[in-house]
Amino acid sequence: MNKFWTRYPEIAEELESVKNIIKSNLKSSDKYFEQSIFPLIDAGGKMLRPGLMLIAGKFGHYDMEKMHNLAAAVENDAYCNTIYMMML
Repeated sequence: MNKFWTRYPEIAEELESVKNIIKSNLKSSDKYFEQSIFPLIDAGGKMLRPGLMLIAGKFGHYDMEKMHNLAAAVENDAYCNTIYMMML
């Protein structure tokens, strides 16, 4: 996980769960695909989009499962765009 989130251990912990959701959603029978994309996910990056999504969710009724899935969906979109650009 990016050093940015070490100041916010609660969010960092939740982002690990979000990362696991992303990986489970991107499973493929094509091992080349998994070998290409999983290192990007494991690198962590800043994960700003999902982190901000989790923080915003705490301003209302916080359903952890729903928020983790929403945060994963937001970040999945970024990975899908990366994959699309790799295929061009």
